[in-house]
Amino acid sequence: GIMRTGHHRLAVKFKDEMIEEGVAPDESTFNILIEACARAGDDKMARKMFDEMPNFGIVPNCVTYTGLIKAYKVAGKVDEMWHVLALMDEKGVVPDLTTY
Repeated sequence: GIMRTGHHRLAVKFKDEMIEEGVAPDESTFNILIEACARAGDDKMARKMFDEMPNFGIVPNCVTYTGLIKAYKVAGKVDEMWHVLALMDEKGVVPDLTTY
């Protein structure tokens, strides 16, 4: 719903409300939010979501990195795309066909 309508900031707000109510976001929550931000062209919010993950003990996976790369692609930030790909390699996360 929200992700398809381009209301990614509303989705982020829901995540914040979940946390306020004592419900911790999980890996899927962040992956969906990062993808929504990527689709909306909001690379800064996508990165913010990525950077919040460790606060909840969540380790980014291939889907997470791919979403962040997509966010930078949509924003036209090629250098950042390569940086995220290098970070993936550094962290031992193997890219898949979707990543490329």
